Amino acid sequence: MSNWISTKDRMPELHQIVALAHNDRWMNSMVHDPDGLNWYGAGYLGEHAFNQYWSIIGETRSQCMNAVTHWMPLEVVPQ
Repeated sequence: MSNWISTKDRMPELHQIVALAHNDRWMNSMVHDPDGLNWYGAGYLGEHAFNQYWSIIGETRSQCMNAVTHWMPLEVVPQ
């Protein structure tokens, strides 16, 4: 997981859309990844009433903080 950043080390900025991963369990995905990830998607770190949560793109509800173990910034779209 060379480019992935552990959520234990650092969190993304609030509302910054990033790639998200969880390496300990399956989450609605049958994707097999050579890096050993069990689930990944895109979303952002949100906050409401001083409580942080993960908002996953395509999901209808927010996820608790332990739903994501790693994240990675997305590349900027070329101009």
